[in-house]
Amino acid sequence: MKRLTFLMVITIACIAQCAAVNKNDFYLTYAMGKAEDVNSLINELKTDNKQGAEKAYLGVLLMKKAGFEKSLKKKLDLFKEGHKLLETEITADPENAEYRFLRLTVQEKAPAILKYNRNIKEDKKMVIDAYPHLSTTVKTYIHRYCQYSKVLSVKDIEK
Repeated sequence: MKRLTFLMVITIACIAQCAAVNKNDFYLTYAMGKAEDVNSLINELKTDNKQGAEKAYLGVLLMKKAGFEKSLKKKLDLFKEGHKLLETEITADPENAEYRFLRLTVQEKAPAILKYNRNIKEDKKMVIDAYPHLSTTVKTYIHRYCQYSKVLSVKDIEK
């Protein structure tokens, strides 16, 4: 009986671990992914009822996918869908600096016509304040982002 319980716990842990999207894979795809890479990760994230970070990742990837679309309607629909997912996660966890970093990256690049730039200063401050406490993976991508960002610099995060 103990073996069976042990095996069940191991199996459940493995399934949970396998189902989660790797942060590094997400950030690589988000930063440098081609349309097919972004679509592949979106499809992976859409397979289950995701929550938290994976829902925020899906939102950001949908907004990125909007940039690959030719149809203005499709661009706007994808952006709105992604925006809603990301904003829902930020509302649910407003102190999550990773979500704020993701929103900052989208807001900095979003076309002005979308008017998705109202939280840049607030998000920048939160990212700077939380930077020392973030995971190594997230820190790495923030640092890389700073190298070409007009909003966030390496000097900001190395204070």
